[in-house]
Amino acid sequence: MENIIHFNLADGQSANVRLLHSSVGTIECGRIHYTQIGDRKRNIRCPGNGCPICEKGEMPTNRIYIHLFDYTDNKEKVWSRTDKILPQLKAIEESWCNLNDCVVKITRIGEKFPKYEVTVLNPKNFESIDEKHIDEAVAYRMYLTRSVDELKEYYETGVLPPHKKKEQAISKKEYFNDKPKFEVKEPAPTT
Repeated sequence: MENIIHFNLADGQSANVRLLHSSVGTIECGRIHYTQIGDRKRNIRCPGNGCPICEKGEMPTNRIYIHLFDYTDNKEKVWSRTDKILPQLKAIEESWCNLNDCVVKITRIGEKFPKYEVTVLNPKNFESIDEKHIDEAVAYRMYLTRSVDELKEYYETGVLPPHKKKEQAISKKEYFNDKPKFEVKEPAPTT
């Protein structure tokens, strides 16, 4: 699996990118803690109820993960943002139908709390991209995932344990075959 890097712009800087999403609805989101783990700050997905990071008073922030192709250096990247950019992207979607059908120029305005100007460019002036990346799930590569128990173990031992994956899920067919069958009765005729 090839690493995907973060998309970042400095104040006043611009980049021409193709959004690798068919619609705003395919942009992944998550509740993320940016917290000290060992000797550095790390992004950790909040496991929800019982989260020891939340219990310490560090509340998670909502982040969206926009998968894109940056024509500046011809690399696949992920742009982690708050959801304030979504109205601009929704307006583009409403005009173009599929977000990935157009190329946009993103310009950062401001240093500390930046705003972003998004301008649609003519996609015919840019190379097409491999469509296998459209709507591909990539956000999980931008943060650590740990369960409540794994995070509690970290706070007890000071060592972040590896993530233990849940048991393999069963297929829909197995699930429905194991479910009890219910008979649908016709309502009694009214007289």
